[in-house]
Amino acid sequence: MTNEPGDRFEFRLVDVKGRPLPAPATPEVTASVPPRLLGGTYPETPGRLGPWEASDGSLYFLMEPAESYNKLMTVKSTDGGRTWREVDGAHRPVAGDLEGFASAVHDGTIYMLHQIDTGVLHHSFRTTDHPRTPEAWAVRDDTVATPGAPPVQVASVAARSDGSLVGVYGGPEHLHYSIRSPEGTWGDRKPISGGAGDARSGPQLVRGADDTVHLAYTRRDGTAWYRRIRPDGSLTSPQRVSSSLGTAVTDVGSVLPLVHLPETNTTVLLYRRAGGTLWARRADAEGRLSPPVQVTERAVAQSAADSDQVGADAVALGSSVHILFIEAQTGHLYHTRSDERGSWAPATVQVDSVDAQWVRGQPVSNGTSSPTAYGYVYDAGSNGGSGMNWYDEVPVRRR
Repeated sequence: MTNEPGDRFEFRLVDVKGRPLPAPATPEVTASVPPRLLGGTYPETPGRLGPWEASDGSLYFLMEPAESYNKLMTVKSTDGGRTWREVDGAHRPVAGDLEGFASAVHDGTIYMLHQIDTGVLHHSFRTTDHPRTPEAWAVRDDTVATPGAPPVQVASVAARSDGSLVGVYGGPEHLHYSIRSPEGTWGDRKPISGGAGDARSGPQLVRGADDTVHLAYTRRDGTAWYRRIRPDGSLTSPQRVSSSLGTAVTDVGSVLPLVHLPETNTTVLLYRRAGGTLWARRADAEGRLSPPVQVTERAVAQSAADSDQVGADAVALGSSVHILFIEAQTGHLYHTRSDERGSWAPATVQVDSVDAQWVRGQPVSNGTSSPTAYGYVYDAGSNGGSGMNWYDEVPVRRR
């Protein structure tokens, strides 16, 4: 159940044996839920989480109810993010502990990949856009693979145009990928190798033209790499993106969610260097990488609240890339965007009253025919605890 505005709570003190202490009155508080508050707890090392928008304007986001009850839940807003409620909470997946968790959307279904110590799981939830049994859990706790426990749980998933899924997840030394057919069967686990070297981690995926899935990941030697998973499931050779990442365990998630620009068939690779600043390279239709370009002057947070991940998010809107990032020194949340040529605008502060620790977002249209805002959910400083997830938007202009 969810606490509602006006709910009343009474408190009594008890001694060490559980006996109520005498008191002249029973203290009472009344709940007041501020607008845009989701509450709950953020997944650790998340890929894409939403908020995913249905055609009727409904927004969906994936999180845990509380640190002390870390189950998977889908929450929904029908008023532009002002209020949120869980949907189909009676049928949540059994597995909890969202460390290594990502999602993608296709034809009214949110597909989720979830890595736990004992294996990799798939769940799915149907939104109001689904023609059958909308707003219900469709798949729960489906085992994808059992690669062994990785140093850091990581996962990323992309949905292809035919309804098949490509999932990447961690193993003890290597990343692996599996492909789910449109009929719902997961194929064999395949290693993402490429010669000897440090353990691979921090995967991020995005679907590009002709169902090519673009992949970036890190190695513990401070390098970032780019590959593509072809429509037939084969893997291209690795290309080095950077040799300037951090080398600590907490730096494995130094690559931001990938962004594909359909207008130019370009994939944008964003990453955090060891010094803290964000940088970008672009892969063209043939996979050729552009020279690196600095995105931020400010250092960006890494591994806030035990996330092993850079505190930043990125989405495409038209020919522009939009980034939200958390400044390392202050915890304030900033926004910047690129132009068509790949130059970056000065960052502007969005939230300056919190110690932000995670952020994930998606384009939202707010009932119009095209996206008008970058809608996002951020952790306003829970330090790994509960109740600090908020929704907000950056109004944007398409170019």
